[in-house]
Amino acid sequence: MYHPAPSHPRRPFPPRQRPRQRGPLRRPRHRRARPLVHRPEAGMNTTEYAVGTLATAGFAAVLYQVLRSDLVRGELRELVQRALDVPL
Repeated sequence: MYHPAPSHPRRPFPPRQRPRQRGPLRRPRHRRARPLVHRPEAGMNTTEYAVGTLATAGFAAVLYQVLRSDLVRGELRELVQRALDVPL
């Protein structure tokens, strides 16, 4: 029986004439497609990015105002002076 050359150089047999593998290393015949509904979320979508960005910007603004206040500035200055005055 005449067999033309395989269409792909790595395949020694045409797809239907390949010998079946047996044993623990055989490939599954059909892979089950998992429905997308049951997949866990891989990341954020655009809306979540926008909300996260706004929340981060708001937190940065509040933190900036707190650190610029006279009370916090005085406490930080005192803390740094005490740290620099430690005898070695």
